[in-house]
Amino acid sequence: MRMTDRLQKVVDYVAERLGVESSRLLLLLKDVEVLTSQTPESLNISVADILDCVVLSERPARQQHPAQDQICLRVRGVEKNSFQLITIGKVSV
Repeated sequence: MRMTDRLQKVVDYVAERLGVESSRLLLLLKDVEVLTSQTPESLNISVADILDCVVLSERPARQQHPAQDQICLRVRGVEKNSFQLITIGKVSV
């Protein structure tokens, strides 16, 4: 990989190796999301830097409404169409 290649190239490679959609991969540099449109040069990273790669869970079948005892959170990422659905049970206080 060249310093001027977009990180999308790495994401596509890793997704193929893992057998998942590239949209399910999230890159992090020091716990901050990295855009796949960025390059190693634009991030000023070198061989010594570590990019974490997280595979997001698959999207569950769409529910029109969560159960009455559940709350459904939709957490959006920086990139378009990057989000994760989190469903938790309601707790009465």
